[in-house]
Amino acid sequence: SVVSAQYCRPTASLRCDSSQTLDIDFALHKLLVYGEREGGFAAKSSKDLHQSASLLAYYREHGTWDIDEAWADLVSRGKGWVRRALQGVKALDRAYPELGAGGWLKAA
Repeated sequence: SVVSAQYCRPTASLRCDSSQTLDIDFALHKLLVYGEREGGFAAKSSKDLHQSASLLAYYREHGTWDIDEAWADLVSRGKGWVRRALQGVKALDRAYPELGAGGWLKAA
C-alpha cells in the first residue's frame, strides 16, 4: 500500500490553492477521527487513514509545510487531542511505513 503524491493529488473538493491550510487541517482531522470510529463505523477508519496519508504525502512531497503550524496547533489543544492524534500517527506508520509520519509528527 504505497502512498504516492502521483495518485494522491487533491481533488476538486480538496484544492491546492489558498485552501491548502484547510486540506492540512482535514488530513490531521482524519487522524483524530481514525481512532474514534466504533461499531458499525469502524470500517470507515481505514478510509480516514488513507485520506490522511494521501494528503500528508502530497503536501510533504510538494514542500508546503504549513503542516508544522497545523500540527503544533493540534498538539497544543490538550492531552486528549495529543493521545488521539498519536494513535492516528501510529496507525499511519503501520499502514503506510514509507510515509514515515512518526518521524515528523510528534507531540511537542
